[in-house]
Amino acid sequence: MAVAGLDAERDREALDSVVLTFTHFNPRRERLPVFPDEALRGLAMPVLVIAGDRDAMFDSRGTVRRIRWCVPRASVKLLPGVGHAIFGQAATITGFLAGDRRPA
Repeated sequence: MAVAGLDAERDREALDSVVLTFTHFNPRRERLPVFPDEALRGLAMPVLVIAGDRDAMFDSRGTVRRIRWCVPRASVKLLPGVGHAIFGQAATITGFLAGDRRPA
């Protein structure tokens, strides 16, 4: 619950799904790669970043700062009060894939 940023009562259905998933899923244990700024600056495709500002696993604020600096054309959305588990962003993702590239 703490890692996902979910509330035991409010998010019971989502938590049940997470528990079921991780019962049969072997998550990555090695450190995730961090791409150099130069690699990020070289991205030519549209980029969408959605992050929760209360993520216990990643420095979302730092990620958002880096993306805004290195990929200024990126659409970036930092969700207040949201942890690692991000829900309710289907419309944002669908709009982005349909060509809405306005920064969030």
